[in-house]
Amino acid sequence: MNALGVWGQFFSMAILGLVLWAAVSDLLFRRIPNAAVISIVLVEAAALAAAALGGNGGAALGLLQSGSVWAVGVLIAGFLLYLTGRMGAGDVKLAAVLSFWAELNAERLRPSGAQRPSG
Repeated sequence: MNALGVWGQFFSMAILGLVLWAAVSDLLFRRIPNAAVISIVLVEAAALAAAALGGNGGAALGLLQSGSVWAVGVLIAGFLLYLTGRMGAGDVKLAAVLSFWAELNAERLRPSGAQRPSG
């Protein structure tokens, strides 16, 4: 089980609903609402708080650090794509917050006993 514990699936379903909202809005109106992106960030913050309150404070801090690194990296790469006109700003924001969530869930996706890659 990962640092999110039994609440991990609940938070994942909430994120999925918000991503569907963003996707439908993008398809219909060619715009991703800021409210959808902010809501995803709030769900991620709630997931980290649940992990910390569940006795996994050290794991939550580690996930916050590694997730932030991924999110900033994706944001920088996306910003460069935005500057060249290859990606929209809403897509960049959504990719950054979802990369943070992907890192939070990476522990759950690793086979049991597998070590986190160092580097």
